[in-house]
Amino acid sequence: MSEMKGNDKPVKVYNVWQPLLLSLMLIVGMLLGYQLHDSDHQISLIEKLSDDSSGIGIGRVEEIIRFIDNKYVEEIDDDALVEELIENVINKLDPHSIYIAPEKLKDINTEMGGAYVGLGIETSFIHDTVRILNVLPDSPAEKAGLKKRDAIISIDDSLVVNNGLTFSEVRSLLRREENQHVDLQIQRRDKKLDLEIQFGEVPVKSVDISQMITDEIGYLRITKFTSKTYKEFAMALEDLYDRQGLKHLIIDVRNNPGGYLPEATNILSQLFKEKGKMLVYTEGRKEKVSEYKTTGKAFFDIGKVVVLIDEGSASGSEILAGAIQDWDRGVIIGRRSFGKGLVQEQYELNNGGAIRLTIAKYYTPSGRSIQRSYVQKDDYYAEVGNRELTGEQYNGIDSSMFESSPTFETKLLQRKILGEGGIYPDIFIPLDSVYKSESFLNLVQYAEGFSFLKSDEVISNVKSDSLFLSNYTVSDELMSDFKNYVFGRGGLINSNELDLYEDELKFEIKSAFAKICFDRIIQQRFLLQTDPFILEALKAIKSKDVFADLPTNF
Repeated sequence: MSEMKGNDKPVKVYNVWQPLLLSLMLIVGMLLGYQLHDSDHQISLIEKLSDDSSGIGIGRVEEIIRFIDNKYVEEIDDDALVEELIENVINKLDPHSIYIAPEKLKDINTEMGGAYVGLGIETSFIHDTVRILNVLPDSPAEKAGLKKRDAIISIDDSLVVNNGLTFSEVRSLLRREENQHVDLQIQRRDKKLDLEIQFGEVPVKSVDISQMITDEIGYLRITKFTSKTYKEFAMALEDLYDRQGLKHLIIDVRNNPGGYLPEATNILSQLFKEKGKMLVYTEGRKEKVSEYKTTGKAFFDIGKVVVLIDEGSASGSEILAGAIQDWDRGVIIGRRSFGKGLVQEQYELNNGGAIRLTIAKYYTPSGRSIQRSYVQKDDYYAEVGNRELTGEQYNGIDSSMFESSPTFETKLLQRKILGEGGIYPDIFIPLDSVYKSESFLNLVQYAEGFSFLKSDEVISNVKSDSLFLSNYTVSDELMSDFKNYVFGRGGLINSNELDLYEDELKFEIKSAFAKICFDRIIQQRFLLQTDPFILEALKAIKSKDVFADLPTNF
């Protein structure tokens, strides 16, 4: 069998497909006996394939595998070959169907459970020394007595100071499995301490910031949708609502890559009083339509809602923003979201790995599938970065995008909205170009080290975090010290550049002081004071009719 291409010679079709077919045969053979999980029971994957009317000849696959095993000329590493073949086949599918190797699966499952295995420290490499910038509460590090601003001198009797090791090399020495130990020698001011720490699960909140911005407006940031996100959201919202007087809510899902879909829909149910409102539905070639609707059990009377998104907001973040936008429940502020509208299920394998397979697409209440095209995978991966090159990140979308994209209407106000490529915000916030300046970024890298050296001075002069946030300013004298510090560390920067970015550098230095002298929460509070997303959100909430005031996109 052959096909003709113009005047070309015949091309054997089976020569083109032979490697892929062989890969598929070997993978199916490896999956013999593997189990997949559904809501009711486990079923053999090979059994599932046999019951399927796909025409796959399982007997022939087994025959070929046995033949290769018995006759091939050389010894082969079966496990390595099979894993490579699995990855090659999965890579022929969409960008979000993946094979997860056994050594990675446990870490991924732990992370999606709201934790990771480690010590629970945040470190930085300052002047060839690993410094501890933060110790997480209830972590192995805290229990062992590690403190903020400690310096790590040695790891398991290996000196890690001034010995030419890079930061990544030092960090690799701090990797262990759960329940394994590490011996650290710590420099704390004028004394050395020897500590033995056992690695364990470190809880990490996915709702990591919860605070009031004004007397009536609360703010919650969700970093991902883990198995505990809804519980964390409800507890945080209860505190803001019952104890701090919250009436209106800003939800920040910038750079939130998604996670468990039910966690996002459970959160949405707290933002709608009505029962039975469609929030999202999913449908696939072999999957029936599944609908997720509001429960009618909202525990809090939330007024106005604003959702903050950007190009890093994907999947569950887009489900949340899409439902809010489609029902005109609130305002979406930021930049176009990532554009992932595919649903994956994870099938665990007997080798300890798993296949995460796309089984359906999800659709917002208005019927939008916001998945970007992935026909050309290279283009798919590059598209978000290319938004800067096209100017979209700085100028927003133009009318030409509306001409090529299908449009939909919101459910209540019949506002026109775009229907593919992501969630488009109602109010656009441009990317600050200064943070893409190479010369500025070269200067910013010195802010943390400089702030660490000056932190004792700040701590002695500023007695509380509230005074720091309201009164502390980076003086011109301190900026002069920073310039000397940059040149002293070999910074190839001229004075004109330092002067050009002086205001931005003062901001970055104060931000670093907030984290080093206090903690990351204080740093976030400082950042929120001038965050253009937050400022626009406050303006939207205070508007009498924000939808009437929205920019006209058509």
